[in-house]
Amino acid sequence: HPSSIVVIHNNVLVHKAPSLKDKSIHTMKRDHIKYLLIGILIGVFSIKSTELSWSTAQETMNQISNVDDTRDAITKMVVSGVESTASSAETVPAGGDTVINTTSTARSAAAAASPVVASRPLETKPPDTAAASDVVQVVEPLPVVQVVNATPSTKEATAASSKNTNTSSIAKKTSATAFTHHPGVVIAVKIHGEAFIPEIKQSFCLLHAAYNNRVLYDVVLFATIKLPEDEVAAIQKIIHPAKLIVQYDEQTLQEQIADMTPTQQEHLVNRCNGVNRTEDLTWHHRCKDGKFKMPIAYCWMSEFRSKHIWTQKVLAPYKYMLWYDSDAFATQVWKKDPIAFMIREDLVLLMANYAQGTTLFKTGVQSKLFQVYNRTFCDGVILPNGRLNVSYGGETCRSPVKQVHGFFHVTNLDFYRLPINLHWSNVQIGDNKFSRLWDDQLAVAVPPTMLAPHRVAEMEKSGLKLEVMHNGMIMGKRKWIGGAYKKFFRSEGVTKFPEAQNKCKALVKVSSR
Repeated sequence: HPSSIVVIHNNVLVHKAPSLKDKSIHTMKRDHIKYLLIGILIGVFSIKSTELSWSTAQETMNQISNVDDTRDAITKMVVSGVESTASSAETVPAGGDTVINTTSTARSAAAAASPVVASRPLETKPPDTAAASDVVQVVEPLPVVQVVNATPSTKEATAASSKNTNTSSIAKKTSATAFTHHPGVVIAVKIHGEAFIPEIKQSFCLLHAAYNNRVLYDVVLFATIKLPEDEVAAIQKIIHPAKLIVQYDEQTLQEQIADMTPTQQEHLVNRCNGVNRTEDLTWHHRCKDGKFKMPIAYCWMSEFRSKHIWTQKVLAPYKYMLWYDSDAFATQVWKKDPIAFMIREDLVLLMANYAQGTTLFKTGVQSKLFQVYNRTFCDGVILPNGRLNVSYGGETCRSPVKQVHGFFHVTNLDFYRLPINLHWSNVQIGDNKFSRLWDDQLAVAVPPTMLAPHRVAEMEKSGLKLEVMHNGMIMGKRKWIGGAYKKFFRSEGVTKFPEAQNKCKALVKVSSR
């Protein structure tokens, strides 16, 4: 008996109309219809074909009253079957990394097993290609907040994070650009005190929306002055369920000054105009250092990041540190993972911008380099593939030493903890306690520049388009023409960074330092 034919061609349903007039079909009596032939031709190009049993079709057909209803019901069944088949298929993304795409059933089971589920598009090599599938990463809930007072209790922080010490080849076997939690990774930042809480809240919220909500790395917040407990709790809430560790300085300013040598104390007093005794110094005194005249608080920040950070007990369990200034603000969701790239390429430094400033020959920097590394720096350039190429000299090079932009970089802590590199941090500072000249941008640049330039990469030229804004500049390279960050967030950010609009809108109060 002529009827509707349902054809699926290339996953598209095509209905062929009945050959008899609709009027004649609708006026036929059921008693005169002996049977109804249903032809179902299914051409689905997928891993698993859809099967429709005749008994199911017959049962459905008996419940409907006419041929048009029969056609609609069968069409609905076929479409449902196609969708079911598509959702259960395995996906092999481009670039050689095989990933099993979890079905909706498995996702429900994963969600029931853990309260933290991160699901993001998977990216694979090469940098410009990405698979259309997504991966469910189930992460165990982390402790809420841990405040460390930089006393012997620091050992508790080390023990609490000891599970992150193993950065074995297991991590390296995962897709290098998949958003997977790798062991031994920490995000770190330092502020002076309570005045910087608004920008920390803004920065952490934006970073969480852009990146850390998928990988949930521990966050260490270094601070010089103790922060109000309610503010610490508020910061933890912003980055939940990632773990927050607040680490305070071991000594006050006067305690640090008391530990200085007489030569260092004399040098410091001479730099700080209007001060005759070290006892009169405060964090807010501005002291001249070369062409710079900066508050001691700022200079201590530079010294901490140049020398002391590498031996902090709270960082002992970690191998990789993502440093992120409190006034660094994300402008979009990160489509590629800098930590995964760092691990896959076995880097010791992954940087946002090179070179950001230089240290001149007349400062004596080349003689310090020769003292530690037995050679001098002549020049360094970033190659088109993002890698650093360096030329050296004996004692002959008199060129300025290029620095790494300090607002955002990833470092291999094991490399910077090598005895020769710790020796460099001591030689660099020398007697210049609270120095702005001998700062972290030089301290981060020198060890890999002098020992392992082949293991250094710049983010953008390596295919990592992370677009972080700092002081109105994108990745330290391009000025955002609209002005400061607050204006960006309320204009372009609506479309470029919608993921942060609801959660972070009330916290975006800082434009730039």
